Amino acid sequence: MRLSHNINLRGWLSWGLLLVLVAALGALVPRGPLARGVYAATRRLVSWYTVHGYPGYLAMTGKHAVVRYLPGDRADAALVLAATEKYYGRVMSDFGVRPNNPVPVVVYPTAAALNKSFGWGDLDAMGAYWAGTVRVLAPSAWIGTASPVLDRDIFFAEGPMAHELTHLAVDDRTGGNGPRWLQEGLAQWEDRQLTGFKLPPPEGGTWYSFADLAGCFDSLTDQPTAYYQSLAAVTYMYRRFGAPKVNALLDLLRAGRSMEQALSGAFGENTAAFAVQYQKFATTNLDWW
Repeated sequence: MRLSHNINLRGWLSWGLLLVLVAALGALVPRGPLARGVYAATRRLVSWYTVHGYPGYLAMTGKHAVVRYLPGDRADAALVLAATEKYYGRVMSDFGVRPNNPVPVVVYPTAAALNKSFGWGDLDAMGAYWAGTVRVLAPSAWIGTASPVLDRDIFFAEGPMAHELTHLAVDDRTGGNGPRWLQEGLAQWEDRQLTGFKLPPPEGGTWYSFADLAGCFDSLTDQPTAYYQSLAAVTYMYRRFGAPKVNALLDLLRAGRSMEQALSGAFGENTAAFAVQYQKFATTNLDWW
């Protein structure tokens, strides 16, 4: 399952305190150029550590990524790098961004190691994006067919790289200013366009209000429904308004607009109207899924 959460900074080196302070400042300043500058500094610090830190990890460098991995995971690192290179160009092109540096990617040998790096509990996730970097579970930890060709096909189709690279592209386009439901909806949309992958629809359950979706996405109890709704909202955006207007929405967010202002400016719909229209779209156009 593709999930993205903020990283827990425990266990980082002494400069990690500076990173926390920079991130905290970014949360306090208003949206706009100053906030983008603070967030950009945070991303540079996180990326630097991911590339140059991680004692005991080796590095495998491609055109668009630097993959960090433990000595026993070279085959996993090569597969992760191949998938990254496969999807990188298309994802960045679709969102009109050109990152200045290769994306740092860390491969963890087990789910427990991945979860520990983020301070998570027992969470079932293949990968996560945060502040310009990607962390992924080694493909061999969840595929394990003993066939390199089959492993490659499965990882390309079902692995997290297209999804996580979309988070990177959206983060670049918005300057870090965007609600979680939008980020996850866009990542699922792009992943589906490139790989055909989609999460199974939730069984039963009641849809969350748009206020709940926008205000506390990660803490909602029924995460499958929250992810389903985020994809429904983004699918509505693309089907009704098209990719250029979706990117225009992201540009308004980058300029410091609120989501309400961005929806109105790009689509001519306020939040209340958008909430009604996307649910109407999803419940009356059953082919959208």
